[in-house]
Amino acid sequence: MTSNPVHEIKDRRESLELSQVELSRKANLQDNYVCRLEGGVFHNPSFPKVTAILSALDREELAHQNSRRDECPEQPGAVK
Repeated sequence: MTSNPVHEIKDRRESLELSQVELSRKANLQDNYVCRLEGGVFHNPSFPKVTAILSALDREELAHQNSRRDECPEQPGAVK
């Protein structure tokens, strides 16, 4: 992870193949918030909004992990 939260947000969003609008909505922010954040409009974004975005990314990563786990075929002798 990078030390810049905006770079971290962009990297994680892109790895999850989320659009800026999708992430904004998942974080319950205005549709263009992530676009403006990543574009440098906000030089000092508020802690609650950055936290909301990072929490939305965490939820999406967890959902992706769970869906990949569900896609794996069961192996003989695997412990459930």
